[in-house]
Amino acid sequence: MIRRKRRPHDIPETIIGKNVTIDAACLKGPNTSEGSIRIDGSFRGNIDIKNTLVIGPSGEVIGDIIAGLVIVAGSVEGNIISDSAIRLTSTSRIVGNIDTITLMADENCQITGRCRVGSSSISNQKRDEEMGSVTNYEES
Repeated sequence: MIRRKRRPHDIPETIIGKNVTIDAACLKGPNTSEGSIRIDGSFRGNIDIKNTLVIGPSGEVIGDIIAGLVIVAGSVEGNIISDSAIRLTSTSRIVGNIDTITLMADENCQITGRCRVGSSSISNQKRDEEMGSVTNYEES
């Protein structure tokens, strides 16, 4: 039997369970992480992580996202910025703008917003600045 090599997003460091709702306004400090996160519940607030963010089929994020790799099977109401790639499954629903180097979208995924894709879309040094200006796509 051939075993598949585990990728970093296969083993998240933090899991927000299916029946859990987190309101970031109640958290102390910034919502940043160096590790990977999987959300199967509900998260309200902005997320800034360096590695992988996985939003499962029952997951919901209301807020802007900055991450390395973003995999969405649930719903996001907010802008998504990735300096690596964004993967949207057939069950994903995005209401917001997308800015990434690589976009992989399955048939039947839903996007309501603008997409900027390609090597010129976002640079690593812009990553830290974009959270405040990503909502103003009209200025671009």
